[in-house]
Amino acid sequence: TSVNWSVDNNTIATISANGVLTAKANGIVKVKAIANDGSLKADSMNITITGQIIQLTSVKIFTQGNILVISEADETLNFFTNVLPKNATDTSVNWSVDNNTIATISNAGVLTAKANGTVKVKAIANDGSGKADSANVVITNQTNIKEINKSKIRIYPIPTNNIIYIESQMEINEFKISNLLGQIVENGYLESNQKDLQQLANGVYFLELKINDYWAKFKIIKN
Repeated sequence: TSVNWSVDNNTIATISANGVLTAKANGIVKVKAIANDGSLKADSMNITITGQIIQLTSVKIFTQGNILVISEADETLNFFTNVLPKNATDTSVNWSVDNNTIATISNAGVLTAKANGTVKVKAIANDGSGKADSANVVITNQTNIKEINKSKIRIYPIPTNNIIYIESQMEINEFKISNLLGQIVENGYLESNQKDLQQLANGVYFLELKINDYWAKFKIIKN
């Protein structure tokens, strides 16, 4: 009188030799019993399974173009995840960094630079599986407010017709001027405490001054 038990999809459920069905994932599974006496007598039944939790087996993080460098002041870097399986119950992750004085990261995986250095970005699954991934991001050319006190730098007049004057208690090594599109229109070394903007068209620009290894940015207006 014995039967052989089987299911049509063992990713949804499994069944033991004694007919004990164990749920593994949400879905519908067909349970079948066929006689072992060679009579081929059989019966089947569909079982609907809900409320199952499918945990992640893999979490990988990446950026567009696999870029892991930030080299512009206050620049951001978007992180994304590639998780498996795709039908996991909860595919969300918790983002974190190991040093939030160098950078911070949002719940959406947007990394914002704050200072020069290397920061480790980590994503860990929220489903309790413990699956996680991390990557190191190198950050350069950030303004360190502790070392560059803008109150010690005075730029005038703003707006200006042609010449701006730069007064600073700190030694300024280099300068660069960029437009609102971020395009550098002039750069080089300051030879005096003034800069002639006659060659620039009227408009709004950003003047960046390099002090030690850091850049301080100021808005200037040419009329």
